[in-house]
Amino acid sequence: MADKCTHNRTGSRRSSTYIPSLLDAGVKVIIYAGDADWTCSYISNKREAESIEWPYQSDFVAKELEPYTVDGVEKGAIKTVEGLSYMRVYEAGHDLAYFRKLYISSGEAPSPIFKVSRF
Repeated sequence: MADKCTHNRTGSRRSSTYIPSLLDAGVKVIIYAGDADWTCSYISNKREAESIEWPYQSDFVAKELEPYTVDGVEKGAIKTVEGLSYMRVYEAGHDLAYFRKLYISSGEAPSPIFKVSRF
């Protein structure tokens, strides 16, 4: 299957190659992964986010992850610098949308991912 995807040009590519232009255009970007994801490692996603070459790269690399809480319960860890965010979501697998009800506050309308107010 991977071979077919590559030949059809639908294979994966490094996001760090096109994210700088999005950030330059003022688009806010979040790179996220669940820590129970066996397909896309949250560690690899963090390294990818930190490898993005842009004016705030060193600030982003140096910034520590902070707790991300929902209704007072820590559900992940996040860091944001100048429109770029990286988030590790606790106890979530590859289909993170499936877990979204655990990561939005009760009473809120469903979100495509979850509400990140640190942008």
